[in-house]
Amino acid sequence: ETRFLELVLRNNPKSHEAWKYKGWLYRHAPYADPEGFEADLEVSLLCCERHPRNYYAWCHILNLFKTSPHATPERILAMMETLRQWTATHPSDHSALSLNSTLYTLLPPTQQPEALSLETTSLYTLMNRRTGHESTWHHLRWITHVMITNAATPAPHVTFALSQLTSSLPAPTDTVLIANEKSAELLWSSRYCSWVVRNSPKDLLPEQLVQTVKNTLKVNGLCSWHERQA
Repeated sequence: ETRFLELVLRNNPKSHEAWKYKGWLYRHAPYADPEGFEADLEVSLLCCERHPRNYYAWCHILNLFKTSPHATPERILAMMETLRQWTATHPSDHSALSLNSTLYTLLPPTQQPEALSLETTSLYTLMNRRTGHESTWHHLRWITHVMITNAATPAPHVTFALSQLTSSLPAPTDTVLIANEKSAELLWSSRYCSWVVRNSPKDLLPEQLVQTVKNTLKVNGLCSWHERQA
């Protein structure tokens, strides 16, 4: 059954019925050895390659890591690195980025700070290189939320977002393609800035930085309707 299902998924990598059946097989016959776990993971990642933004495949991978005894912390860290390499070429894949944030929660607390640092560095690099993607800005929100939850200042992320915002302001010499890309980046960076100012405790963000954000949004007409009424 497993080999037959592999053939089905190789030809139809986003078959909802096949992924449901694959999950059922795994629940009734979990892998007794790491080889079975790795083989399943290999097939699932191949399906992601053949059909990007494959929600069913990423959900199956998440289920493997949540339930298998072979998903050791070391294996989780390796998978997170695999996902960072994947999103470097597929920055709009919400499911892959979401999977990385969930894998982070499966790590022992002692390994989470370093993992978050790697995730942040990788995300900054990606966002500097590939702009205008909603998925990356939502991932930055998740990183910011983790920092706020841990009572750490999100100021470096706000400064980064302001830099992305100001560099995305339209210029008279912009071509249509550049203007469209800047428009998307301007939208998501301004929304992030507005969100982080509203949701950060006052003691975690310097007041001067908060005012800089508010002034930048107001001067460039980027405040939402309810913010203009305040």
